[in-house]
Amino acid sequence: EGQTMFGQFGVQLLGAVATFVWSLAASFAILKIIQLTIGLRVDDEEETVGLDISVHGENAYNLTREI
Repeated sequence: EGQTMFGQFGVQLLGAVATFVWSLAASFAILKIIQLTIGLRVDDEEETVGLDISVHGENAYNLTREI
């Protein structure tokens, strides 16, 4: 009560911006922790072979083509 439409919009805009900044900072911190502990990427050999083989030990798709 006693709030104008523009005043209410300002409060909601401030809340949305604060939520965005908090989410951005928290995501960045979590990614940095993961990067420092277990890393964000697999090594080059596992990437070349494929994660199906290197992680699960099997092919997910049989993409060979018979001629």
